[in-house]
Amino acid sequence: MCVDSCAINKITTKYRFPIPRLDDMIDMMAGSTIDIKLTYKRGIAADSEKVKAIVDWLVPTNLKEVRSFHRLASFYRRFIKGFSSIMAPIIDCMKAGQFQWTRVTTKTFEELKK
Repeated sequence: MCVDSCAINKITTKYRFPIPRLDDMIDMMAGSTIDIKLTYKRGIAADSEKVKAIVDWLVPTNLKEVRSFHRLASFYRRFIKGFSSIMAPIIDCMKAGQFQWTRVTTKTFEELKK
């Protein structure tokens, strides 16, 4: 299908809003100064209720409770330096598919609650 646009071209106004050329724009800006003031504020804070929930969390007694704690604690991983290495024993406890809570996992659990 071929569209003949000659009739449309005849009734349109030519160069009503011409696109400025780059060299003309640079010439217009010669001698101009630009003052830029940037302010960037981004507050990242932990929700105190959720932090309290982690601190008050009882020692898990089954796999479901361990997974729940892991999910909640993982949300705050950006606030805990070395989160993955600290959490490794608890993750290992979940990988086995069976609940095997040891002294090491208890120590890790208490460390994360701080």
